[in-house]
Amino acid sequence: MSRFPEEALKLVRLGYHVFQCLPRSKFPNTETAPNGCVSASGDPEKVRDWWTRFPHCNIGLLCDNVLVIDVDNKDGKDGSGDFATIMDRVGTVPDSPISLSGNGGYHLLFQRPDADIKGTNGLVWDGKKTGIDIQVGNQYIVVPPSIHPDTKEAYRWHVEPCAVTELPVLPNDWVEYVLPKRLQTSVGIRLQKTLDTRIPEARSPKSEALHRCRLYLEKIPPCIAGQGGDTQLYATACAIFWDFGLSEDEGMTLLREYNMRCLPPWPESRLIYKMNEALKPDLHDKPRGHKLDESKIVTFPEVDLSGITNQFAPREDEEPEDDDDVLFAEAFQDDPGYVPDELLRIPGFVSEVMDFSLANAPVAVPTTAFCGAVALQSYLCGRKVREPGDLRTNLYLLALVGASSGKDFPRKVNTYIMEQLGEITALGDKFVSGEGLQDALFMSPNMLYQNDEIDELLYKLNDRNRGAFIESIMGTLLTLYTSASTIYPMRRKSGKEHPGVIDQPHLTIFGTATPQFYYAALSERMMSNGFFARMIIVDTEKRPFSQDAGLVSQISERVLETARWWRAFQPGDMKGNLGKFHPSPITIPFDDPSKAFMRDFRRFADEEYSKAEDRNDTVAMTVWGRANENARKLALIYACSENHQKPEIALPATQWATEFVTCQIRRQLFKAKDHSAKTKFQALCKEALRQLRQWHHGHGKRGMPSWILRRQLGVMPREYTDLLVELDAQRYIRVDRIPTKGRPKETVTLLGIDQ
Repeated sequence: MSRFPEEALKLVRLGYHVFQCLPRSKFPNTETAPNGCVSASGDPEKVRDWWTRFPHCNIGLLCDNVLVIDVDNKDGKDGSGDFATIMDRVGTVPDSPISLSGNGGYHLLFQRPDADIKGTNGLVWDGKKTGIDIQVGNQYIVVPPSIHPDTKEAYRWHVEPCAVTELPVLPNDWVEYVLPKRLQTSVGIRLQKTLDTRIPEARSPKSEALHRCRLYLEKIPPCIAGQGGDTQLYATACAIFWDFGLSEDEGMTLLREYNMRCLPPWPESRLIYKMNEALKPDLHDKPRGHKLDESKIVTFPEVDLSGITNQFAPREDEEPEDDDDVLFAEAFQDDPGYVPDELLRIPGFVSEVMDFSLANAPVAVPTTAFCGAVALQSYLCGRKVREPGDLRTNLYLLALVGASSGKDFPRKVNTYIMEQLGEITALGDKFVSGEGLQDALFMSPNMLYQNDEIDELLYKLNDRNRGAFIESIMGTLLTLYTSASTIYPMRRKSGKEHPGVIDQPHLTIFGTATPQFYYAALSERMMSNGFFARMIIVDTEKRPFSQDAGLVSQISERVLETARWWRAFQPGDMKGNLGKFHPSPITIPFDDPSKAFMRDFRRFADEEYSKAEDRNDTVAMTVWGRANENARKLALIYACSENHQKPEIALPATQWATEFVTCQIRRQLFKAKDHSAKTKFQALCKEALRQLRQWHHGHGKRGMPSWILRRQLGVMPREYTDLLVELDAQRYIRVDRIPTKGRPKETVTLLGIDQ
C-alpha cells in the first residue's frame, strides 16, 4: 500500500499546504493541480481525494506559509560549504525540520518572516552565487517519501516535521543581512538588495547631516564614463554612507541627486551596489560618521579626489575617449541575470500546457515550455480579445536554449493541439519571403509560426548578398506586428488592379535558437530597426538532465477542452457570415488597481527611454519604447489563461507582466551590448573579455595562460598581439611574463576582478 496518502494527510494536519507532483517527478500533476503549485490545499478531504485517485504521486509542499533553505550539493555546487561560510559570518540557525532530498541536498524549514523575502535560485553571498536556494511564497519543494526523478532515491526526513506554528524563527541577522528582499519602487519594479555585511546605522542629527553632506557633494565633480567614473562613484558613496553616516533612505536620495549630474547616469542597481560596498567596515580606517565629529564650522573647500580618480584618468599624452571606449565599458556592466523561474509561470491554461511539456519532453527546459505555451494561448485568443487600448495578443517569442535541449517538443505539443482543433492550416514554420507571409495570412488571418531558424534569419540579414531579400521578410514582420488591430494592405501584384487587404492580421511567432549563434548574429543595425524590441527573448541558464519522454497524444482532456472552447468562441460581430473577415473582439477590462499600476509602469518605461535618449543609446530607446505595449499584451494573455470564460486584467496580471518585461529587457540589453560590435576587431576584443571573465569565474584571481586564450579565440599570432596591446592600452587586462628555463610563461589577467 502506498505511503503517499498517509504522509500527505500528516502534513496537512500539521498546517502545511500540499499538492500532487507526477510520480517520480518534480512537475505538478495537472489533473489535480491545474494551476501548478498554487493549486495546493490544506483541506484534508480534497487531499485524500487526490491521493485516492493517484496514490503514487510525489508530494509537493507549497512555501506560502514557510521559508525553506534549499542546500544543493550536485553539479559542482557546494551548498553545504556555502551554508557553513554564511553561518560563520552571521551566526548559526536554530534546529529545524530537515528533509534529505535524495540527491545529496537537503531542505531546512522555518517560519516565514514578516519581511518581504524574495525566493531565489543561487543565493548571492560576497558577490558570488552559492549552492543555496531560498524557497518562499509561490515556490515549492518536494518532500518525503517522494522519489527523486534522477537518482530514484526516496526523500526522507532527517528531522521530522513539526506544526507550521511551531517552526523555528530564523535569527534577525539572517533575515536582515542574508535573505534577498523585494524592494518595491514607485512603479512596483522589484529590485533585489543584498544586505551582505551591513552594520548598525550611525546615529546623527538628521537635518544637519543631510545639509552638510549635500553641500559636500556639490563640490564633487560628476562621474564621467571612461575617466575613472566607477571609482569616483564608489568614493562618493563612501562619503555619503560612511563619512557622513547617512542611513539608506537618506543617503540614496543624495546619491540619486548626484547621479543626475553623471555622464551618463548610472543604473539604480549600480547605485545600490556601491552603497553596499561603501558600508563594509573592513574597507575603512576611520569610524562611520567621522565627518560629523569634525568641527561644525567648515568652509567646504573644493573636494580633491585626484588621489583616487587620477590613477584611472587618461594621461596627458593619451587620446580622448572615443566610441570604442564606451562600448568596451558597456561590456563591464552588471549582469542582471536570467529571468527567474517563478516568472516563467502564468496560472491556468499556460501552466497546464507547460506542465505537460516539462513532464513529457526528453529534456524539461522551462524556457521553451513557457514560450511554447504562451504562443499557443496567443494564437487561441487571436482576433477574439483585446485590451482597452486595442492591443491584441500577437507576440513574437524567442527561446534561447543549447543544442540537444528538446526544443522540438513544445512545438509538437502545439501542432498536436491545433491538429485536434482542425486548424493545422493556420500553422507555419519557415519564412520564405515577405510576400509569401502576406499570402499565408490572407488565407488564414490568424497564424502561428514555429521557427527554429531565427539566428539564421539574422545572419542572412547581415549578409550584403542576401540582405535585400531578407529585408522584405523583416519589413513585413515589423508592419504586421503593429497592424493586428487595423487593415494591412498587401503588395500590388502584376495584372491585378486591387492588391487586396488583410483585416486585423494576427501573427504569433514561437522561435528557438542556440544562444551563441543568436548573439553572434546580432548587429547594431538589426537591434535598432525595431525587430529586437518586438521580440520577447528568454534564455536558459543550464540544460537540465534528460528524462524518459512521453507522447504528445497523452495531453490531458482538460487542455483540449479549453482549446476547443477558444476555437468555438465567437465574440460580438464574429457570429455572422462575415465575422471571420471583420471580427469585433471583446474588450478585456483592467480593474482600477491594475490601471494605476500600468500608468506607473508606463512612466517608468518613459523615464528609461529618456535616459537612453540622453546617452544616445538607440538600442535601449527602441526596447524601452515597446516595454509598455509588451507588458499590456502579456497582462491580457495572463487574464485569458487564468480564466478563459470570464477574463479580467487584475493586479496580479499587471504585476507579473511588468516584472517579467523589466527582467527580460534588462537581461537582453546586457547580452546585446556584451556581444554587438561595430567592427570585427571590436567583436574580437569583447569575446576576449568574455573568455577572461569565464576563466576568473572558475579559477579566481589566477591569470589565464595566454596560449589558452589565443586557442579559445582562434586567431593568428599578429592579430592576437594587436588584441593584447589594445586591451592593455584600454586598461582592461594585465599581461604578465614569467621567466622559465625555456620560453617565458605568459598569462593574461582581467583587471578589477575583485570588484
